[in-house]
Amino acid sequence: MSTFDRENGTDVSEEELFRHYQAQYAETEPTHIANRLGLPFDYIFERFSVSFMGKEYYVSHPGMRIEAADGEDPYRFENLPSGRILIGRYLLHATVFPQNGEFIAFRELPSGEVYARQFEERCLSRLARRFGSHLDEFGDIMEYIGAEHIHGADEAWEFEFLDGLSIRFLFWRGDEEFAPTAQILFSSNFPAAFGTYDLAEIIDTCMEAFENVLQYLKK
Repeated sequence: MSTFDRENGTDVSEEELFRHYQAQYAETEPTHIANRLGLPFDYIFERFSVSFMGKEYYVSHPGMRIEAADGEDPYRFENLPSGRILIGRYLLHATVFPQNGEFIAFRELPSGEVYARQFEERCLSRLARRFGSHLDEFGDIMEYIGAEHIHGADEAWEFEFLDGLSIRFLFWRGDEEFAPTAQILFSSNFPAAFGTYDLAEIIDTCMEAFENVLQYLKK
């Protein structure tokens, strides 16, 4: 699968893009990353501890090998290249400010209006089609990853995507006349960590991860 390399303005394979970030990461002092993100770095084992969707992962330095801290990897990072790329971007470029409790829709983000229609088709409609009529199944995933069941819509959940960055998924049930609908809200500190266009890739990664968790729970 190909993805867009924003730095070079070209389409490249996900594996090529990951290797690009991997090379940059290897050249970056871990203390710079730790200080910018406030992440713990283990100088003995040479690795960061990163929380991804409620689960702790180790990210080695300089190799950028990603493995679950407890050895159980329900997200199957070996088959989730988009997740590895996003962790690379996070470690190399993100700045995470403390959350202020506010959440914003995609349209409210910088340039969000420009990409709103694409985001709706690529993410919101896809989410509603897949889980709008299977909210119990979605709830099983959310409970497994330690998400918080919150008030809002007919069904709503909140979880931490990466350290300090939270996402809310909201659903409205359908009826005989209307199909189910969904909304996604991002903690207001997301724009300092990721570009607006990245958020569609983040939701793509979440959707892939959800399916991997379902397969893991069925074992």
